[in-house]
Amino acid sequence: MVPHRPDRICRCQDISIFIGALLEKSNSGGRWILNGANMTYGDLYEKLGAQLGLDKKFRPAPKWLAKTILFGNNLLKGGSLGTEMLNQAYGTFTYDASKSLDVEGFSYRLMDDTIRDMASAYKSNPHSGAILPF
Repeated sequence: MVPHRPDRICRCQDISIFIGALLEKSNSGGRWILNGANMTYGDLYEKLGAQLGLDKKFRPAPKWLAKTILFGNNLLKGGSLGTEMLNQAYGTFTYDASKSLDVEGFSYRLMDDTIRDMASAYKSNPHSGAILPF
């Protein structure tokens, strides 16, 4: 049972497996995309580029380049470079939530639909302050 919500049921085994995998990946520099889809950042950028009509291929940057970019970007803003920022450049890990049960009308939206709608909104008004990760 979910605390303070006796009408909700939670499978503790799923949560413990998820938390264990999260800790393991976080300790090794992994990243999570919690979007209901088992997708890497590379796949996300490819799909978004296609929806925006960009004719480019994305490939992982070498770690030395990613580290240099992160150092420069953060230090120019007067900050310091923490472990969490470095971890973002060193890999991804995804959690496939697409098999989660629909409960009380709530369900995960397909990532492809979200990408398509986001690209469409950006193309309709690219000067609205919207920022894309390119």
